Amino acid sequence: MRSGAVTHDTTVGVRATATDGGHVERWTHDDVEGSVTDTQLLLLLLPVILIEIGLIIFALRDLVRPERRVRGESKLMWGLLIVFISLLGPILYLTVGRLEE
Repeated sequence: MRSGAVTHDTTVGVRATATDGGHVERWTHDDVEGSVTDTQLLLLLLPVILIEIGLIIFALRDLVRPERRVRGESKLMWGLLIVFISLLGPILYLTVGRLEE
């Protein structure tokens, strides 16, 4: 474990400074950048990915219902919006795209 305070130096990268005037350990930005593995990143993004997929499926199932009326009367346009505009598309459809039955 590195001791001392950590400050950001734009010319060198990340710099550790010993507060007691002793040895100063230096390392570059590349040393710190590799601390998150691909598996950890996937685990962090997994809830967002699952929510996005769930919203897309829910919105598309609602859209294809025969009795569903949509704003602009174009289910194709709303379907493309849901699929191609990731997280925002299904949210827009569910909040403003559907007309009351």
